[in-house]
Formats: sequence, C-alpha cells, structure tokens
Amino acid sequence: MYLFLIMTSSQLLNAIVLSKTVFKDVECDAYILSNLDKYKSAVESSKVFKNVYSYELLPDITGRQNSFKRMMVRIKNAMDVKKIPGMMPSDLKSYECIFASGVSLRNYEIYYAAKRLNPSVRISLYEEGICEYYSLTEKSKSKKTFSHFFFHSYYPEDCRELYVYEPSVVKSSWDNISVKAIPKFYDDKDLLALLNNVFGFNVEETLVYSNKVVFLESCYDEDLESEKYQLELLNKVVEAVGSEKVIVKLHPRSPKDKYSENIKSVYSYIPFEILAVNMDLDGCAFVSTCTSAIVNPKLILNQEPVVVCLDRINSKELNESDYVFDRVAALYESKRFYMPGSEAELNDTLSKLKNIIN
Repeated sequence: MYLFLIMTSSQLLNAIVLSKTVFKDVECDAYILSNLDKYKSAVESSKVFKNVYSYELLPDITGRQNSFKRMMVRIKNAMDVKKIPGMMPSDLKSYECIFASGVSLRNYEIYYAAKRLNPSVRISLYEEGICEYYSLTEKSKSKKTFSHFFFHSYYPEDCRELYVYEPSVVKSSWDNISVKAIPKFYDDKDLLALLNNVFGFNVEETLVYSNKVVFLESCYDEDLESEKYQLELLNKVVEAVGSEKVIVKLHPRSPKDKYSENIKSVYSYIPFEILAVNMDLDGCAFVSTCTSAIVNPKLILNQEPVVVCLDRINSKELNESDYVFDRVAALYESKRFYMPGSEAELNDTLSKLKNIIN
C-alpha cells in the first residue's frame, strides 16, 4: 500500500495522474489536507485511491518570515514528531512507500514518523511546482544535521525516485535519486475527463482569459515589500497593454477583493493546469513574478504560449529557481519566453507584448 501526502491542488492533480498511470496496479491511499476538503467527495467518487482521508497538522513556517521565528517553530514541530502517528487518520505502519513534495517540512515529518514505526518504509518525491526541479541541486549540511539530530534520518538520502513532468529540467546532486517522468495527461481523454470532474471544471471559467494578458499572481504572505513590488509590475503591465486586456488570476490565498475596480481579477478553485489544458492558449500571454504555474503549459501540456517571467528584474543575484526558468525557456522552439532582467528590457518586452496581444 502506498500513501500520497497532498497539501495543494497541484499535488492532488499530480497524485491522481500518478495513481492512474504509473501506479495503476498498486493500491494507494491519499491524505488530503483539510483545506482541500472541497475536492474530497469527488476524489472519493473517482475511485482513484482506495481510501481518502482528511488530515491536519500545525502549519509550517516558510522562508518569507524572520529566520529565528522559523527555526523555533520547526524545532518545536520536530520535537513533536512522535505525536504524529496518533494525529493521522490511518495506521502509518501499513504503508510501504510515502509520496511527498513541496517546500513544507511538515509532509516529510509524516515520513519520519512512519519510519519510526516501520524502518523499511520508503519515500518518493513527486512534482508540486518548480521546487522539485531545483531543490536537490545542492546538499545542505545544515538541513542534514538538523534532520539527523531530530529524526535520525534525512529524506533525500532515503529517497530513490523523483517524479516530474519534464525530467530533463531537473538538476540534482543526489546520485541515489532516479528522476522519472509523470505521464502527460493532455491527450488521455478518459483521464482528462476524470480530472475535470474532480476539480469541477466549467468551460465558462476559461472564457474570461481569451485574448488576454493573464497575470498569474504570486502570494508573498508577510513579505510586504515583495507584494508591493508585484503590484508595481502589474500596474506597468496594465499601463502598457491597457486595463481591458489584462486579467489577474488570484492566488488561492489572496482575498477576492484585493485589487481596485480598474484591474479585473478572477478567483478559481480550479488548478491553472486544468484551465490551461481545456482552453486555446495561442491568444493569451501569461505574466508572473515567480509562480511556477507560468512554466506548466510547456512542462505539462507541451504548449508554448507567450510567457513573461518577471522574477529577475529586481534580483541582485540569480538563485537555483531562476535557472529553472532558463532551462524551460531552452525547451521553447518558438521565441515566446521572455525574461527581462532590467527596467529597459521590461519596457521593451511590454512593448512587444502589446503588439502580440492586439
């Protein structure tokens, strides 16, 4: 029996695809974080997983808060790992392999808790976003030391497989981890119909994006400076192409009334990938400061819409996530992937974007 740990709609999408393709002959359970309960009934009805459980853990602290607070919370969570089996909705000892992904340490703590009960349990990684394409690039001594001290294990050392849509884009320093492909679902009519049903796809939701510049919003939580800069970039896009041609796809954690009336925004529970596979992307352009969704039309659907990636305009130095965008851009056969690195390049790109969308 395998177990998928699912904290986001992207993880749910990819877990379903893996369960219906690569692991179609294996019984799989799913733990779905309680904030995804709106999908639970449809997932259960799909019969993709043997059992579908809701679960909850205390939230993790991610990289945008101060480092001392982050470390204190993670130490407390680590010291409480022995409590996790009693908080889970099924017996962790019953699983041969646990699938996890994303940047949150919380999912990996479930694996560590399971390993205390069953030392032979395995862990595999699967795509949640671009983090799986770069997170294994370096071997962190501090993370390894922290993990061995609190958990007596470190998941990259234990992992044997990473599943992503485009293995050629992954950069890894871990020879023990084999990078394997998640099958593309865009030409599998039965699987696509199942996914559309699970996520409640409605063709009406794609119409608002037609012939528009779609600004895929990022969520910066408490990082007010980055949030302010994102708004500045959005206003520049609106000024360049006209407000009637711009629509903001809100991040799931954003308030629905976040923007003023002159900037149209839409909120949808449907993952962007499901919307994209069901619509004509040729008449659209996609702009974002850093969200991984911007590269998914190419990675997952093998489509090449116009993309403007704004993550490096204000960057003093590039990091590994930046290089993922370079590797995706290299896959483009067309010259429709723009990554302006300065204000001058941004203005030039926006001028081209106005001509493209009009």
